[in-house]
Amino acid sequence: MKMELSTQESQPSEPGQHFYVRSWCLTSQELEAVVTILEKPDLVWPQVRKWRQILDVHALDGIGSQATYTIRYLGTCASPSRPIDRHIQDLVSPTAAFIQSFTGALRDAFPDWKDSAQVHRLPDAHIPPTSLLDADELERLLIAFFDRSTLLNRQPGGFHVSYVSFEEDAQGFRALRTDFWRLFQTKARHSANVTLALAAHFNQVQSWANSNPLESGTHIGKFSDRQRLMIQQSATPLMYEDMCVMVFIGKDQTLEEYRSCDAFITGPSRAGGFARSLLRRNVQLEAQGTQLHPSPMQSFNPTNGPWCFVDLWPWLRHTNISQAKHYLQAYLGIVQPIIAVSFSGAVNRITRANFMDGPNILRNIFGTVIGEGTIQFSEYDHQSQEFTASSAFINIPHIDPGYAKHHSQHPKYMRIVDMTMQYTFLVGNIALQFIDQRHFGNRLELCRAILDHVATLRETSPPHRRFLSQLRQARDEYIAFSYKETANPSNDVKHIERPNFDRLRPEDCDPDTWFDDPKSRRDAAQCAGLYTAQSRDAPINHKPEVFLTPQECQGRLIKVGKRGLFSIPWKRSSDGALISTKMHTGFHEAWEQRHYMFFTKHGIDLVKPSGEVIRRLRGPLQNGVVTIEAAQFSLQKDAQELWMTACRAHGLALEKDVGDDNTGDGDPWEGVDAGVPLLNERAMTETPKQNRPPLREDANWLLNEFICQTPHLANGGTFRTGTVDRFPDSTEDLQRFVTFLKQPQYRNHPYAPKWLFYFDRDVPKTQTLAKNLPMLRATTKTRIRFSSTTMRIPTMAKHKKSSKGIRVNETRFELGGPGSAMANPFSAGSGQSCVTVV
Repeated sequence: MKMELSTQESQPSEPGQHFYVRSWCLTSQELEAVVTILEKPDLVWPQVRKWRQILDVHALDGIGSQATYTIRYLGTCASPSRPIDRHIQDLVSPTAAFIQSFTGALRDAFPDWKDSAQVHRLPDAHIPPTSLLDADELERLLIAFFDRSTLLNRQPGGFHVSYVSFEEDAQGFRALRTDFWRLFQTKARHSANVTLALAAHFNQVQSWANSNPLESGTHIGKFSDRQRLMIQQSATPLMYEDMCVMVFIGKDQTLEEYRSCDAFITGPSRAGGFARSLLRRNVQLEAQGTQLHPSPMQSFNPTNGPWCFVDLWPWLRHTNISQAKHYLQAYLGIVQPIIAVSFSGAVNRITRANFMDGPNILRNIFGTVIGEGTIQFSEYDHQSQEFTASSAFINIPHIDPGYAKHHSQHPKYMRIVDMTMQYTFLVGNIALQFIDQRHFGNRLELCRAILDHVATLRETSPPHRRFLSQLRQARDEYIAFSYKETANPSNDVKHIERPNFDRLRPEDCDPDTWFDDPKSRRDAAQCAGLYTAQSRDAPINHKPEVFLTPQECQGRLIKVGKRGLFSIPWKRSSDGALISTKMHTGFHEAWEQRHYMFFTKHGIDLVKPSGEVIRRLRGPLQNGVVTIEAAQFSLQKDAQELWMTACRAHGLALEKDVGDDNTGDGDPWEGVDAGVPLLNERAMTETPKQNRPPLREDANWLLNEFICQTPHLANGGTFRTGTVDRFPDSTEDLQRFVTFLKQPQYRNHPYAPKWLFYFDRDVPKTQTLAKNLPMLRATTKTRIRFSSTTMRIPTMAKHKKSSKGIRVNETRFELGGPGSAMANPFSAGSGQSCVTVV
């Protein structure tokens, strides 16, 4: 194998994807020491076990002392980065945990050890930049070739999901001889009316999202015109005989896709790449089944197919489900698809329930309905109390292709995803045939005819019967594989093993009493080799949300989560709108709690069932007059409306309305668009790029303004995060920053809510400061820790107790003067708090 050594003097690599191997050569004594350190009682990596086995075998053979062992890592990098650059990056990256554990073990065992790894590029494995899927396959091949069980690689390789159909499944789909892709291309047309209607629709979506930043998440990133155009183009269908054939309804988009404005089906995400590969493979199998020449694969473009893509949540936050459902209903009313594919159980619970909600809506186990076509409706006529026939569509539940990002890419999961897409092609092909025939009166009749024809083919056509049987088998195997993670696993097992349950539990007996009869139990065990008992669990009541008027919310019992989050479902009296207001107490609970909520002229008070009023124990609101102060409502218009309406309904005099600053001037931030957001606490690079100095609309402008207005920080000083109840000499700069953000002249800044979300709480996220302060000043982070036997900390259980008392922590930041910020604070040599803890 040809290999080129990569060093700091190596030239930048040519365009494309490059593969490399890192090698550490160790003696048997060195490897023995590393393995001994890495063998922990609670965690032993599979590779470490393999190394131990090799050492033991060589010791028995008497060759251990003379042997030299090479530990390798196979990887890939994109130009212009060099393999040596990726190696240096992984030595400090938190995502390369196993590599760092390995090198750390070497340093622990041999204090004088220096990194002696050699990094070689594999020039024959170069991939052009247009073949990312091929690069994934080649990386997996190289890792498998070098025996993954002994490598430092924890994953099998590749970024996108890889799956090759079972041969029997591919043959079964080819035997159906569907021609969905090619047949659609013969009559595919754009509709000017639909395009104009969708443009107006997504303008409304954009306007609502930007007008409600805390509900939509646009305080993190504005819903831009570029984002709107991308979503509109992705959701605009090609029409077949003036009819939309298929819509894929996803749950949401990632933050990366939102910021980069990448479309799902053409973007770089794993979920989009997996869906793209499924569509391309099915088009290829169709061409093989129909034996068409030239092959449709020559013109395959996922954006020109019989499908389009839309999300239930076109914005970032998932707080207002009513508004999301409203816009999705409006979208379906415009395009009127024949088939709607629901990605994920969250979407299917809405589309399969005709966009209705309430206690009587059936909540099926999602695994049992995957790939099951049913007729649903997007509109309901309240006058006739019937669903509108023109809004009928066939709903087909799919597992979200992004599921593979977070779960094992198990063949049983991949198979059901693949076969569900094949079933969707079959239904789509039948839909095109019926559209050509025009033998239907309305859309409801068309949907019924399509599903009836599928049922007829199941009974009369051997290839279709075989394929649908394989689909059912794949679904049952998937349920059996994943049932332990579902809400009701016993029902899943019964769904699969219904025939056996009839034998194990005779119908003429009570489902439980047969187990008490020794003879029945013995006969069952002899019959099937096992016996099954059903326990009598206490019934669980699932109560739907109750929307009360603001007046009725006074004294309401609410549920507060561990992180202090709770919601108030209420009904606006003026228009009857149902609103679910999300709020944050600012402190953590040991477990989920239930408190009573009372509106006062100062804000909202939470009271324990024992009658104890809850107060903040730390921070600027310590021992205040209210649990949640009214000033917080200026950041949430619906919360402000709820509070003011409830107070007035109960005759509580308001000193002033929330948001009134009594300055006589208008809001200085009205009409100001959000600028560059702050860096999050996990940032490893300066992304997004910050303005130096920050502009007025940027997130870091607020932090910079606070520093410049604080005398002991303006020309350099110590930024203290501890409170005076812990550190009597503390200047409480973090708490002062929270108070600064709530001043009338700053509280309506586009990024004030984001800063408050991080810091206006009992346990502030100081790591966010560690990433953003170096953008403004030279910064060194210091962690102060000591044990106190006299100090009483009035918080919950966040501080561990030791034999010496309570452990107390504070993070301090030493700031330089104006203009002292480093050009690249994330560089390992900068000494900044982004990468170094002193």
